[in-house]
Amino acid sequence: MAKKKKPTRKKKATAKKKNAVTEELKKIVLGIIILVFIVATIAMIADFYMTRNAGNKSDNKIVEETKKTEIKKTKTYKPDKKPEQVKPKQKKAVRFEVFDDDDASLLPSKIHVKDPVTVKPVIKKNGLPLVAIIIDDIGYSRRSTRTIASLDKNITFSVLPFSPHGEELAAELHNSGHQIMLHLPMEPVEYPSVDSGPGSLFADMTPDQLILQLRKNLDSIPYIVGVNNHMGSRLTSISAKMNQIFSILKQRDLFFIDSITTGKTRCSSSASLLKISFGQRDVFIDNIQNSKYIMGQVRELIEKAEKNGSAIGIAHPYAATAETFKKNMSWIKKKVQIVPASTLVSQL
Repeated sequence: MAKKKKPTRKKKATAKKKNAVTEELKKIVLGIIILVFIVATIAMIADFYMTRNAGNKSDNKIVEETKKTEIKKTKTYKPDKKPEQVKPKQKKAVRFEVFDDDDASLLPSKIHVKDPVTVKPVIKKNGLPLVAIIIDDIGYSRRSTRTIASLDKNITFSVLPFSPHGEELAAELHNSGHQIMLHLPMEPVEYPSVDSGPGSLFADMTPDQLILQLRKNLDSIPYIVGVNNHMGSRLTSISAKMNQIFSILKQRDLFFIDSITTGKTRCSSSASLLKISFGQRDVFIDNIQNSKYIMGQVRELIEKAEKNGSAIGIAHPYAATAETFKKNMSWIKKKVQIVPASTLVSQL
């Protein structure tokens, strides 16, 4: 039997070298596998945090949007915060009185009042009935105001609080012999689509809020001897609010003339309760700005004065009104005696 040949020293070296290479390859492969695993692990961790942050941002965005929605919902208008000290942004007067009847065929002078005032006839010795003409919305139009003022010193002017030229015109008109009233803004039934302007009194004001705003309004215009309402078709129908208002007017010895913008007005009953001097509008003269119409309303005013002995008309400083009065004032004075508004108020 032949003996196996022992590997030579050269072969042993080759085999040893091959084994060493194999071991190195194994280590390299293992290192690559470990490196891939580490990279994959890092990628997974990074992806997890990125997804989490994106989710948080999305959640935060949803929360922010929800907060904005809630804020919008809670920012509903509260009248008791609006009128008190905000200076007027508009430069034009609120020109029209607002009535609670949507039927355009019903003229303001035809509004039926549930608790009418019984006015005792007052007739001048010369036989002419007495008429008070009150010009509302003073404080914006200086030219028309001055034109009307020049026609008769007994025309009365009612000035809006916080109007651009209200204080100036009140002083000027007073110095020329005219009687000055405050044209007090009150909430109409159409609010908030119709805004009664700076200084408005609202139905949801607390008594303290209402009285505070009323005093500011009264203090804003000099030389006032009385008050009438601007709009107010809602507020004048609430006895409790009118009682609060009239309690302050009584303290200041001011009379009140109801412009009558609603048939539900409770002004006369509140005036009777508080014992303040009171009167009410008989005719709106220029709710349509047309000379022919205005003269028709003037004739109606004269007829009421002839029937009752006296009447109160309300107009505005419109160019059409100023021009119509200017052309017809001589004729009007032959029919009636124009007197200050205070002449035609009395305690009920």
